[in-house]
Amino acid sequence: TGSEAEMAELIFENPELIEPGFKPLYREKPIRHGIVDVLGVDREGNIVVLELKRRRADLHAVSQLKRYVETLKEEHENVRGILVAPSLTSGAKKLLEKEGLEFRKLEPPKRGKNSKGKQLRLF
Repeated sequence: TGSEAEMAELIFENPELIEPGFKPLYREKPIRHGIVDVLGVDREGNIVVLELKRRRADLHAVSQLKRYVETLKEEHENVRGILVAPSLTSGAKKLLEKEGLEFRKLEPPKRGKNSKGKQLRLF
């Protein structure tokens, strides 16, 4: 399967994979408590934090997303957190619901190809 960087590239090329009206703005955006994989805005202007996982997301991934959302809420009124992964553990699903966070199912692109079927290059 592809990498989280390839997932981010796919989202930048096709932001509607997250939801209609989503606009990704930053990739690997440093904030006080870590680095947000993708930071963007939704159609209502809310800040949206995407935490990407190329494999099944677990409790640690939810905790990480929660920490990022809480940090950004210190400076912004409306912040949403979305965990983006191929699947979730049952514990992660329960914690997402409890914390008011969201999930979007997204398979990483097949290694070596981007969404348009072009070969990806490192250099």
